[in-house]
Amino acid sequence: MINAVKFASTPGLYLTNDIEAEGDGVISSRPEWRDRAYREAYAEEAINQGIAWQIKLNRERRGLSQKQLAALLNTQQSAVSRLEDPDYGGHSLETLKSVAKAFDCALLVKLVSYSDLDADSQHLSEDDQYAIPFEEEASR
Repeated sequence: MINAVKFASTPGLYLTNDIEAEGDGVISSRPEWRDRAYREAYAEEAINQGIAWQIKLNRERRGLSQKQLAALLNTQQSAVSRLEDPDYGGHSLETLKSVAKAFDCALLVKLVSYSDLDADSQHLSEDDQYAIPFEEEASR
């Protein structure tokens, strides 16, 4: 059976599922993850769509246009548009570190279990994805 599955609240992400299973923990809430290809595709799309959405959200919440962020990154507006495109998938660590510096926040990259990925996917609201700039955080 093939079903379309939307990735949490991230706009536009749909994956296909062709397995049904039961189990404990993350497997009982996401039985489709028993299929390795499916869970790997899900994890990759979570990165591609998640980072694009975070960049756009954080840029907008900081009141920056794509052109203004491009100037901070020493690049063109079209490059920022690509970074905000959930289908782009070409985000390098160097570029992401530059974006974090421009936003005055940290970048966290780490390997996690699928249970942790599942837990993280429950926290995708705009407030959850907004990275507070250091100066704003320090003044609290």
